[in-house]
Amino acid sequence: AQEEKFCALVDMVERTELNAIVVDVKGDSGRLAYQSQSPLAVEIGAEVEGWMDLRELLRLCQERGIYTVARLVVFKDSVLAAGRRDLAVVRSDGSLFADGKGSLWVDPFREEVWEYNIAIAQEVAALGFDELQFDYIRFPTDGQVRSLIYSQPSTEEARFQAIGGFMARLQAALKQQPVFLSADLFGLTAWVDNEANIGQMVENVAPYVDYLSPML
Repeated sequence: AQEEKFCALVDMVERTELNAIVVDVKGDSGRLAYQSQSPLAVEIGAEVEGWMDLRELLRLCQERGIYTVARLVVFKDSVLAAGRRDLAVVRSDGSLFADGKGSLWVDPFREEVWEYNIAIAQEVAALGFDELQFDYIRFPTDGQVRSLIYSQPSTEEARFQAIGGFMARLQAALKQQPVFLSADLFGLTAWVDNEANIGQMVENVAPYVDYLSPML
């Protein structure tokens, strides 16, 4: 059934002015649409069984000249936060922080979180996607976020350095891969001149990607 739905989408792209398909490969919950070899992904059971094989999906797109984008959600990750509480963003009482939509978040200061996402990005790039689109490359915004506990003091400068540090390492890890990198930015970043408590600015993301998508 999934392949039928996807083939219908491919047919629509062929019939219209559309020329690209975006695939949630690491979605908003942190679930993966493929079998990762990352030990941490295996440990937390990140893969969702029964999804369409990504190689077949890519083959169908490549046959028709359709540009393929893999969307990868980074620091909003309920699966990793629940599976590894030591990597999660927590409240002052030690409980897991959930945003307004019930999503859990992982600590952007933690380099183990960086490496987990980079390992996934490398695997997905190797599958043959044309572009990797990274989303939620930031600290959480919804709810009582000022009292949240991280692995180090959450200052403006520290948040800015954390996001920039992750992006620099991500770019370096993927520079040998023939894939474009892109980033979805919180809409506010396009017109404020500070990191607005989320660590994300045009200045610490743009140097490391080919395309920016400010969500205005």
